[in-house]
This record gives sequence, structure tokens and C-alpha cells, in this order.
Amino acid sequence: MSRFMRRARARARRSIVRRLLDVLRSLLRAFVWGSAALGPVAAPPPPPPPPPIESREDQSASRDQQ
Repeated sequence: MSRFMRRARARARRSIVRRLLDVLRSLLRAFVWGSAALGPVAAPPPPPPPPPIESREDQSASRDQQ
């Protein structure tokens, strides 16, 4: 392999790494900027608890009362 090819490959590898780092940096910057713009983000409210499921004994007791 010629010296030129080796140099070209190293340059390509470096440019790929540089591009990846640029993308990661911009994503991080966007995330930080977005979170700073939103301010302290409150946790979403918890979902309402499901209605209590009556057990079979409760259902038979309520039938007996009626």
C-alpha cells in the first residue's frame, strides 16, 4: 500500500471521528439549551390509580346485602 493511501485512510478516519464528535456536541448543546429554556422540568403527574377491583368475596357479600 502506498504512503498516499495510508495517509488518505487516516485522514478519512479522522474526519469521520470529527464529524461524529461534532454531531454529539451539537446534540448535547441542543439538549442543554432546551432544558435551560424549559427551566426546571416538573415530573409528569402520576397516572390516577385504577379503581379497586372487588374480590369474589366482596361481590358475593354485596349480592347478599341486596
